[in-house]
Amino acid sequence: MTSLLNQDQPLDELIVVDNDPTSHGVSQRLAGIDDTRLRILPEPRLGASHARNTGLANVRTPLVAFVDDDAVPDLDWARRITEVFDCDERIQCVTGLVVPLSLETVEQVWFEEFNGFEKGYRLAVWSPDRLDVALQDRLSTLAHEAGSPSPAVTGRRGVAFPYTAAEFGSGNSMAFRTSALRAIGGFDPALGPGTSTCAGEDLDVFRAIYLSGGSMVYQPGAVVRHHHRRDYGHLRQQVYAYGTGLTAHMTKLVVTRPARLPHLLTRAPASIRVLLSPRSEKNAGKSPFFPADLTRTELRGIIRGPWAYLRSRRAIRRAERSATHTDPS
Repeated sequence: MTSLLNQDQPLDELIVVDNDPTSHGVSQRLAGIDDTRLRILPEPRLGASHARNTGLANVRTPLVAFVDDDAVPDLDWARRITEVFDCDERIQCVTGLVVPLSLETVEQVWFEEFNGFEKGYRLAVWSPDRLDVALQDRLSTLAHEAGSPSPAVTGRRGVAFPYTAAEFGSGNSMAFRTSALRAIGGFDPALGPGTSTCAGEDLDVFRAIYLSGGSMVYQPGAVVRHHHRRDYGHLRQQVYAYGTGLTAHMTKLVVTRPARLPHLLTRAPASIRVLLSPRSEKNAGKSPFFPADLTRTELRGIIRGPWAYLRSRRAIRRAERSATHTDPS
């Protein structure tokens, strides 16, 4: 919290959404902070997507950024992100570099070998339209000002791009034009932590922004430091969650945009090779000591993801119908 309130480009407002308001844990933790920019909003419906949508509905600024409670932004994080949006109105989403806050246990190192969160150290841009030279020059200037010796580059496109959306960045450091995020309906409450899908809500909105015509930028100069899981049990749960979330959010794409299915199926063989080949970009960084159990755990999550999404989607719809029937208005 201190790192957010002390940004070198001051935030206009800071919203903390309490996703367990009956415990009073958040209000007690923040009780000593006296800052008029801080608002605490309750959201009794469990799930990260519900919490983020509550923040989105109440934000008053043209840009909205999200940081998880296990991540600490550097003091120039907000400025580095805002500078990117200022380059061009077509840029609708900016993500940042997420690095480990510490590497004190072997499990934290294993998470980095698993792929971690970082997406490289070059400022990258993905545009549905042809990227004009003037914009690329402006982004290259930002990259150099942040200390990069490399100019801005066209973002990497993996074998299942843009459907997995994993190239774009991480939900631990993401910002949007508020109007653009609202236009796609915000975060899907059937996805993410607190649901049976466990994850995938961030990748889902990245893909939706891109497919709606927005440009995406990864700015590694906007650094967030993440508390990696320190023990094997929690790491194993996280790896399983990411596997489940991956295919859960892709199942949503098939359910909601079935015309994409034929194109998606053409990417399936190459995607399977990336998952299973020890020489693929995904697996090549794993050391000989990386537990095979973690690889199998991720695959189990991947297999479960579609059923998890359909189950979560039904649960959300039941809850919405119940709320409608009990609404006194």
